[in-house]
Amino acid sequence: MVDVYLPYIILCLFPGSNLDPLTAPPGSPIVRSRCIDRKDSPASPGSSPSQVLYTVVRSDLPHGVQVAQTAHAASEASGHPPTIVVALQVPDETTLRRIAEALGENSLTHQLIVEDAGPFAGQAMVIGIHPSTDRAAIGKVTSALPLVR
Repeated sequence: MVDVYLPYIILCLFPGSNLDPLTAPPGSPIVRSRCIDRKDSPASPGSSPSQVLYTVVRSDLPHGVQVAQTAHAASEASGHPPTIVVALQVPDETTLRRIAEALGENSLTHQLIVEDAGPFAGQAMVIGIHPSTDRAAIGKVTSALPLVR
């Protein structure tokens, strides 16, 4: 096992093989993010965000690398310091929600992203775990999850 620093982890839900959760065509170099349903969102319920963050990723990279690099770009474009990104996956929404629950029970700061529009409206899509140096605490919840490949 390689000892790596895991400060920022993204758990991804992919409803089917090679299915982009934001409905972009498979292999599309543009990955878009929609408005998310968050408790702390500055936008009022049902409203759209005032800004849209776009990332552009190479389509010739392996899928897991695309996911991680997209997270890097979004984080840094938003003014956050560079971090190491680990992209993990779960098989379905129920499992994703269970992971979110376990993170909360372990007092790990995280954000469950719920899509607000389109074919995935109302579905939990991804969890962002706040950057941390406490790998053991995060590992209690995530150690059995596979990497996005």
